[in-house]
Amino acid sequence: RLLYSFELWRQPDNPVPTEQTRLSAPSEEAAGYLAQLVEQVRAEPGLLGYYISDEPEINNVRSDYLENQYKLMRELDPYHPVIVTNDTLDGIITHGYRCADILSPDPYSPDYDYVPNFMKRCLEVMGPGQTVLLTPWHSSEQAHFVRDWGSAPPYPYRVMRNQYLASLAHGARGWTGYTSPFFMAETELRYGLPYIWREVRFLERAMAAPPPQVPLKIDADAPMAGWLRKADGLLYLVVVNHKPGARQVTVSHPLLRGVQRLIVVSEGREVQVQDGAFTDLFAEGDARIYTTDLRGHSFATTREVEEELARRRAQTARPGNLLHVSR
Repeated sequence: RLLYSFELWRQPDNPVPTEQTRLSAPSEEAAGYLAQLVEQVRAEPGLLGYYISDEPEINNVRSDYLENQYKLMRELDPYHPVIVTNDTLDGIITHGYRCADILSPDPYSPDYDYVPNFMKRCLEVMGPGQTVLLTPWHSSEQAHFVRDWGSAPPYPYRVMRNQYLASLAHGARGWTGYTSPFFMAETELRYGLPYIWREVRFLERAMAAPPPQVPLKIDADAPMAGWLRKADGLLYLVVVNHKPGARQVTVSHPLLRGVQRLIVVSEGREVQVQDGAFTDLFAEGDARIYTTDLRGHSFATTREVEEELARRRAQTARPGNLLHVSR
């Protein structure tokens, strides 16, 4: 926010706004601005961290500049994390893990395997103390770019739900999805996302629990994403099919021994557990939460959500709605 905080936009000849593309490290002037900003906010209770670059690898930002800016930020405030968003798998290497404490990649594709690939790349290079807050795509192309080129609706509810749970199963610690009146005019986002967010909040205390020493075992004919935690004596499992095709899956773990059944959250059913294992059928893109927490019975089913969204989409396509994607 240097451009706005110090009104550099009023100084068209000031080199600071473009120095990331030219210099190997922040100039003395830029470092002075950063120090002033940090001093103003470092004691704020609501401060999460410092977001220093958005998709630097596709915006001509020099990697050495970003690394040196990160070092400077750590000197100015070692108690709050530095965050960088990457747009590409290569960017996580060139402009990511050496420049931030939190990687916040934005894998923008509806392909079910796209988010897992970004998560795997992050996990390959992250060091101790680093983590991932995924940035899911919460928009439509028309609304996001505020002009009508190649207009497309937002991702379907099913895809968005898969991306949240797949990223969680691969180690994401949170999400930094953005919303605004522009994006939330979309039915899929305004009415679909809250259902997903409620499921995420349901898993929140389990996300704070340590992983079990023995990993979850998933027997299937293709790689699956799996996650298991125990919190307050209750079990929470996430299993995601992010490969093409349907498959029968057998899930097992020592913590499941003694458990007779698991609630399938948002599906209005249960699965039987025998000798610490259960079997379930997954369609392509299916993402499931299993739990012993009785609160898991309280969620609307994914089928009910999709029926509601279809109903609401039909209602929005009425005369006078110029924001509808078909127009």
